[in-house]
Amino acid sequence: MEQLRQLGGRLLGKKCAATILGLLGLCCPSSLWAEKLDTTFVLDMVIDSTPCYYARYNNTGQRVAYGIYRNGGDLYLGNFFRINTGYITNENGDTLETLLYKCDNVTKQWFQDIVSGQKFECHDNGMLSYAQYTDSTSQSQYLWDHVTNEQIERRGTYLDHRIIRAFGPDGYCLSFSYLDESYWTQNGFLQVETYRSEDTQYDALGNIYSQHNIYVNGHYLDANVIINTYDDRQNLISSHTIGHYDNTIEEYTYDSLDRRIKAVRYDSTESGFIMEDSVVYTYGHSLREGEPYILLVYDGKYQVDSFSVEQFHYDFSKSIPYSKFSYIAPSETTTDETFDAETNTLSVTVKGANYDHDSTDANTYTFVLKKIESYITGMSFKTTKSSPWQPVEDFSPGKYSYDMFRDFDFIFCSSSSIYLQREDSAILVSWSESENAKVLSSHDEQTGIITLEVRGADYDKNPNNVHVYTFAVNKKIDPYISSLQIHGNDFDGFSPNKYDYELPLNFIVGYSLASSDCSVSVYPEEFSALYPRVVKEYDYKKHTLICDIYGTTYRFHFQPSLMRIDITKDSVSLSIPDFSPDKLEYELPYEYKDLSFKYYSGNDPEFNYTTIKESFNDSTNTLTLSVFFDEDSSTVTEYHIHFRPTDGVDDFLGDQVSLYVMDKAICVDGATEPIFVYDLRGTLVGTGRGEEVRIPVRQTGVYVVKAGRKAAKVVVK
Repeated sequence: MEQLRQLGGRLLGKKCAATILGLLGLCCPSSLWAEKLDTTFVLDMVIDSTPCYYARYNNTGQRVAYGIYRNGGDLYLGNFFRINTGYITNENGDTLETLLYKCDNVTKQWFQDIVSGQKFECHDNGMLSYAQYTDSTSQSQYLWDHVTNEQIERRGTYLDHRIIRAFGPDGYCLSFSYLDESYWTQNGFLQVETYRSEDTQYDALGNIYSQHNIYVNGHYLDANVIINTYDDRQNLISSHTIGHYDNTIEEYTYDSLDRRIKAVRYDSTESGFIMEDSVVYTYGHSLREGEPYILLVYDGKYQVDSFSVEQFHYDFSKSIPYSKFSYIAPSETTTDETFDAETNTLSVTVKGANYDHDSTDANTYTFVLKKIESYITGMSFKTTKSSPWQPVEDFSPGKYSYDMFRDFDFIFCSSSSIYLQREDSAILVSWSESENAKVLSSHDEQTGIITLEVRGADYDKNPNNVHVYTFAVNKKIDPYISSLQIHGNDFDGFSPNKYDYELPLNFIVGYSLASSDCSVSVYPEEFSALYPRVVKEYDYKKHTLICDIYGTTYRFHFQPSLMRIDITKDSVSLSIPDFSPDKLEYELPYEYKDLSFKYYSGNDPEFNYTTIKESFNDSTNTLTLSVFFDEDSSTVTEYHIHFRPTDGVDDFLGDQVSLYVMDKAICVDGATEPIFVYDLRGTLVGTGRGEEVRIPVRQTGVYVVKAGRKAAKVVVK
């Protein structure tokens, strides 16, 4: 009773469990019946809160999974030992709510399960006799017309899980039935489809002896016969399932508190039953969730038997290397690792779940591990295939730089040898490395350095465990680009020692520049024959051609430009005559309003990152095309196209007006209207009025002179 009383006070409410059970006439004196209840209580329920952990092993004894075992399982499959109800009452003893409780079949612990649609009946002694639960959920599916994007139909799906159980007066299950139905609508009509039905029969002690399953609208799926064996405390110790798809035996072992401590599964084969796997359950302190301990230590895939949770220092210097060492800590803990490469010691601090509130909730384990080396341990050479290997006399594992092969040419290098050659001989150099170490070899043509990087077997966990050896051999003459041609045009300003260029406008941007449209010459000439050619790449966003020759990079930046301008007049398309990317001024004998335009920047349309903006000045009848790259609008190239004046205004100022240039001044004689002078950008640069007008200009170029509705162009040189 003391255990029950503590249970009631701690877990079930304000009154003790003795009072609760006494009211039901089970185990308490009748004098307790008069006490009022304002609590939640459960009939015949003792809770053991000891955490349960499991480890699963395959049939060869290797652990394949571990974790904390949670009470419960699948309600619908009946993965629990017993079932009962609890009640919430008011001060008058009236039942306000009925709760469902289950007893787990592994830990024998009780826990509450939340279901809906409950219906319960009890025996005369208060024990549960009948329980029916319904767990219903709903889902919705919408159908849409993809053309009109309107909803055509809505389908509602209602899943109904109905479970019925019957129990004997002692609380053991006598029968179990389960039905899983789906209700849904289609075209406005209700549809019902049975997905699964299960019927399980029990003997008088609640032992399963048969189980039948039906699937989808009554079609037969499978029927299993289950033969169970129980001990004298009604613990299931073996279960033999015989069915069309399943023929297995499971055996269970329990401790003195009836808690399961082991489960072994055997599967049927042609030669009989063989063990498939096993599960070991443990209870108590050593595996408690959130406690600051290391639970298990492994050497590769094998568990280290000498490890103990309570021992915090280990010397594995003769058996376990860092690369194979691993460990497991409980869930809800955190670990910090430090590794001392000099002493080859790994320190692991395990912090418990309460560490943030209590800094003493931590333990530190230290492991001295087997030293993993990363050295070239020996080096030898031979001059012919049949000659014996000879040691390289100057070699030492602690010496990392060598000049002994400087007069040899490099031929090839592998993970275990180097082949070198000179005019009079050739040698093959080989080496040996530390146990399980990995050697990465490389050769730099420009410096003539062969590099051997030796990584220890634990390099992935200890990247500092590495040593590098270098060997100098003959280096090749550094190649370089001696000349450049783009679209067949030589670039006169090219110099091998200059690596960054701004190209003139007549070098057109093109998508094929990284291939045949750009060619280079390389020095020395034999370099092109022996080694790969220059690697060329075109950056479309930055409009830069990049040429790389073994680490030396040249960059050629193109100017924004046009490759062609097409005009369409009266449905006839033609290109502007004499167009050139570096010619910026054009005269057309047409009116601007009569034409449409199309521009070509020279880029592949798929990679076109050039922007062209138009602006037309009515006063000068000039179309300005501003061309710039999307990624860099600071550099702009402008093309000016001059058109014949519109609205009947002829390209002269009148029969009585004389227009000429003298000493960088625009002279107009005989005009009766005010004079206005504009540059080709449309900027007013001067005005005048009178019989003789003189308007000086600072720069040479083309200017537009207007007098009333008449205009004319004049060139100042």
